[in-house]
Amino acid sequence: MTKEKEEAGTGSHLFEEEQIYRMSFSLDQERYSGERKAGADSFVVASEAGKKLFVLVRENAAEEKADLSYEQYPHLHGPRRVIREEKRTFILNDLLEKPFYEPIEEVLFGKGISLTQRILLSLSLAAAWAELEEIYEKLPVMQFRLDAVLVEKKTFSVQIDCAKLERESLPDETEQEYEKMARLGLMPPEWYENPVTDLLGLPQLRHILAVLLFRTLCASDPFDGARTLEEYPYKSRQTLRKIYGKDADYVLYPEGKNRANSYIGGTAKVIFSRICPELKKLFEKTFLEGVKDPQQRPAASRWLENQKQMMNWYQNAGQDWRIPDLKTGYGTLKNLNYLCLENGVVLPVLPDKQICRYMLEPSERPFNENIVGSFKNGGYGLELSFNKEEQQMAVPLDLYGGLMKIWGLEAQIKREPWKE
Repeated sequence: MTKEKEEAGTGSHLFEEEQIYRMSFSLDQERYSGERKAGADSFVVASEAGKKLFVLVRENAAEEKADLSYEQYPHLHGPRRVIREEKRTFILNDLLEKPFYEPIEEVLFGKGISLTQRILLSLSLAAAWAELEEIYEKLPVMQFRLDAVLVEKKTFSVQIDCAKLERESLPDETEQEYEKMARLGLMPPEWYENPVTDLLGLPQLRHILAVLLFRTLCASDPFDGARTLEEYPYKSRQTLRKIYGKDADYVLYPEGKNRANSYIGGTAKVIFSRICPELKKLFEKTFLEGVKDPQQRPAASRWLENQKQMMNWYQNAGQDWRIPDLKTGYGTLKNLNYLCLENGVVLPVLPDKQICRYMLEPSERPFNENIVGSFKNGGYGLELSFNKEEQQMAVPLDLYGGLMKIWGLEAQIKREPWKE
């Protein structure tokens, strides 16, 4: 809808249309027109004959700028509209072009993805949830739908279709959504405890985010009993309560048995121990304290900061990694490379670099920079070959005192260019 406002001055009009102000006026028998984007301090004005072009600064520009600010949310989508809250204005983007996106369950639960893609996806997941939390009170969210979370096929940027969150589902659709979320282990434990009050608030959204992040980074279910769902498909909340309720064992809890389904080599414990030391604290707060008290679950903004810290942790290992742009989902000009060993150990590497012993040991141990291997070009790209004297080396990993040998291991590295 176009809204016309009369301005002071002869024949002067101001139009507001989708956050673009347009004006037109006559001066010395010549017609002029101009426009100003929301938040800008001036109009770009040109004569209709195209002979004159100048900038017209509004006298009340500073006042207007102080009264209203526009905030764009690149991970939230429409339909396009403006949401006003006191002196702040949030703008949702237009609806997505679906051929370029796929549902997140097809990305995480349907096929394998590389570590590079997992890191990009985890960053974008946390960024999207942080935006959703910030604007949550102004969105009439009726029900969380997993199909509202989409992933861009090339950049692995997460987009949330708010239109699906705002639509009230039919009873059959609601049951199907519960079935899907339960099958994937995403439903908050309190929903199994009391089926009457399935409230969707920030604590519930934070639990769903934590499960998705765990799935993304660790390629495993966070709770014991995930494989049990294959034997006991969704039937009743009482059945699921025994699997995912307050008595369920957290995968990384020392006293719990890890029967979780792992989608890449090794157990979730090995993968998890090699990602970032700070990450464990947030997961424990969510899956141990948060199960008993939903208010203890960390906010999405904390997860986002943690993802940045994870990248810094890799950088401190002497690797030249670059953090992707959280707003666009695109990486920098340099390649983001990784190495994932068969036993789940994750290492960031660069071409033509040698691998040191300290990169294979837990970060808490003193560094030992003895060279144990180097990267060479092979049939599958860069390959890691160990020195002869290191062939029989046993690498101590943080597995409650256990040892894991890397003798005869063939490790390859994939190169994923993410260009601006």
